[in-house]
Amino acid sequence: AKLFIASSSRLLNNDVEYEEIKRKKQKKNQDYEIIKEKEPVEDCSACLSKIKKHLIVTIKQTIYLTLPTYSPFIDGYCIIRSTSHVKCAVDADENCLLEIAWIRKKICDMFSAKNLGVIFTETYFKSRNNRQHLEIECFPIKSKLMSDAKMFFKVR
Repeated sequence: AKLFIASSSRLLNNDVEYEEIKRKKQKKNQDYEIIKEKEPVEDCSACLSKIKKHLIVTIKQTIYLTLPTYSPFIDGYCIIRSTSHVKCAVDADENCLLEIAWIRKKICDMFSAKNLGVIFTETYFKSRNNRQHLEIECFPIKSKLMSDAKMFFKVR
């Protein structure tokens, strides 16, 4: 019985050590992410400093609305991007999400005045350099097609 108690107490200590090591690794990763964020972003083409100024429609604290650098396949197409390196909406902070909701409402109001509806899509692509921006694409479509689009896209 003494041998069992001794071995189980070592297991308990191992669990505590494991949790401690896990916490230290998480903290180290968080510190690394903060340092990484402060590095120059010369290779990031989606950073606000790299976007041509005539393409930017509006800039908020955590997001900006821009037109595409290429010729869009649909009139009115635009992109909502984060100003910082946030990978997706799940990783975004509350302020960023509030600004996205605000700008989405404004875009919807603008296109509804023209009798158009809007489809918003967020696509996540993993990049090599891990420097990504949250990107939500806005596709205006005819209002009469919105009922069909609701079958294919999640409605909020």
